[in-house]
Amino acid sequence: MNETQIESRVEGRLLHVALNRPEKRNALTPDMLEAIATAVRKADDDPQIRAVIVSGQGPIFSAGIDLRSLGEMQAAMRGLDVGRWTRRFAERLQQALNTIEATEVPVIGALHGQVLGMGLELALAFDLRVATDDLVLAIPEARLGSWPTWEGRHACPASSVPAEPKIC
Repeated sequence: MNETQIESRVEGRLLHVALNRPEKRNALTPDMLEAIATAVRKADDDPQIRAVIVSGQGPIFSAGIDLRSLGEMQAAMRGLDVGRWTRRFAERLQQALNTIEATEVPVIGALHGQVLGMGLELALAFDLRVATDDLVLAIPEARLGSWPTWEGRHACPASSVPAEPKIC
């Protein structure tokens, strides 16, 4: 992964993490999700950090999964049947999302423009989502009878009830 795909900086007691692929509409790769999870985990271990804010550079938060990354992963997992490949891919993504969701430090999503597919699943892993008035949420995979990683359907109903407070 190109290190500039995710930018992070500490400002006071906040860790700011930004998706930085505006030319690709902040399309997410597994490496990017893992980098966000790593940044959040490090913030969780730092008593000086009180919250994490995740945002997207450019006109939209995230267009979802980077379809090129699917092809690259598929080539790397050559020889596996489709079911195993799909399961390993989904497990990798879910492990990153679960790490973000399970952290003790509050994670806040600064959402704007479009939040699509895997970008929406990422947003559902945040403790709080703050949105601009032009926000569009969508799961394009639904048109194909699919779900980004098959776990988001569990997060959707949970996101409509009050979240458990985190001490910061």
